[in-house]
Amino acid sequence: VTVQLQPMLWTQQDGEDQLKATRDLIATPQIFNLKAGASQIVRIGLAKKTDPASESSYRLILEEIPPPPEPGFQGLRLALRISLPVFVKPEGKADQALEARIVQSIPTPAEHIDLELINTGRTHVQLLNLKLYSADVREELLATLEKNIYLLAGQKKKISIKPKNAVMPADAFLIRAETSTGKMELHAKSASP
Repeated sequence: VTVQLQPMLWTQQDGEDQLKATRDLIATPQIFNLKAGASQIVRIGLAKKTDPASESSYRLILEEIPPPPEPGFQGLRLALRISLPVFVKPEGKADQALEARIVQSIPTPAEHIDLELINTGRTHVQLLNLKLYSADVREELLATLEKNIYLLAGQKKKISIKPKNAVMPADAFLIRAETSTGKMELHAKSASP
């Protein structure tokens, strides 16, 4: 297969990913052929100074360039596209810091609990297997969100979680999740005073 590399600047706006072509990140070779069973080393370099205040985030897009179809070919051809995250840490110590608050809690199972996650740190936070518990002594599991969430430095994102059973309105929940640096636990409190 023939593969093309494309470095992209990765930002987030209103919790949504934004990708923009960049020359800050250099990846070589830009195009290469990969034979069956073979491997390819890709070198990545930064063409600008490290931001001392905050982590820089990029995505490296690896895209298959399919060969032209054989004469008379009919059907569908699929091309592989892989998006890999690349992070450039800021200077000094940069711990992860995440806050959560309840935007709206709903008492019926047909509706959702809306949370806002706020990354107050200087580096990204990757959340996996997020679980929402009642904040009382029983710590009853209310809901699970199994999708992978990236939250870049200084960004916030709203998520909706459908509870498994009826949930009484609450002003606090316990959140547990796995991150790229280990397990994380935090409390979500109501955004209203």
